[in-house]
Amino acid sequence: MNKRVLLPCDFSGHSISLVQAVLSDQTDGPLDLVLCFGFRLDLSTSDLLFVSRSQIFKSVVPKSFVEAIEVIKKEAGSRVDSIRIEPFYGTAQAAFKVFLEGNKISEIYIYKDFQSRIGHTSSFDITPMAIKMDIVHFVPFKGYSPNVECEDSFAEKCLSRVFG
Repeated sequence: MNKRVLLPCDFSGHSISLVQAVLSDQTDGPLDLVLCFGFRLDLSTSDLLFVSRSQIFKSVVPKSFVEAIEVIKKEAGSRVDSIRIEPFYGTAQAAFKVFLEGNKISEIYIYKDFQSRIGHTSSFDITPMAIKMDIVHFVPFKGYSPNVECEDSFAEKCLSRVFG
């Protein structure tokens, strides 16, 4: 079985950089990467019945981020079996632990001293819950840079790197 690694994700270029840091750190065997973000569900019956996972993704995950992840996956080749984006719907530490066990997460990588910049009002940063787990690896965070936000120009830069 592949090693399954969770990375908190805010859909910025910093999340892309964290994926690249994990790939350079993990050299033994193929990886399954799980990019995770927190999402608060409204507890109204209609929202719970009629809001789909694809609607959540369309409202939270930028298309350019998905494109950049696809580029990284192609560049990584056989080192990465899968990269998927998973929402975490809970708010309690116990629910997060169950989420990790259910997804068979063996390691978590987090930027040290990183402040997530999640832009969607229903999303939240899972880092405070992830830090409390005993499978965490900290990656030094080099600081914020306005040039690495995952916007259309960032995706174009990634794609031009692969396709010329």
